[in-house]
Amino acid sequence: TTTPATTTTATKTIALHKEFPSSWGHPPWDPLDVGPPRLGNGWGSKLPLPGGYGQGSVTLASWISKRMQLDAAAGHVQYPPAFGKPPAAALAKCEVDFVPLPRDCTQLPFGYGRGNGWLASWLRSRANAVYGVEDKATELPLLL
Repeated sequence: TTTPATTTTATKTIALHKEFPSSWGHPPWDPLDVGPPRLGNGWGSKLPLPGGYGQGSVTLASWISKRMQLDAAAGHVQYPPAFGKPPAAALAKCEVDFVPLPRDCTQLPFGYGRGNGWLASWLRSRANAVYGVEDKATELPLLL
């Protein structure tokens, strides 16, 4: 039996990526995505994954990015199931105002397009809590 203390790095890496929207199917298996992170930016390096899914291989990042693009084109953006449901305020339509407020339109983190500030905050907090990642970009509300 395995205990948390004996869990391998490979198992932890796989566990971090186990939850994707079911409509996406299974992620591609990449032998370079298993095992300890490698140094440098070559094949097998860990990089931030789109969608706030943590870190992984180029193959996994490409797969996630493609699924996110297909969802956006279909008008059906999906967030990681591990994040839970967004609060109602996060799903409200964003507005443009003269004073920056949480309901204003802003660039969402992790490649999710545009939305209100509550959704941006929710995505950042859930990605940090679930996968331990932060979006380093600074977004400002769009003022027209």
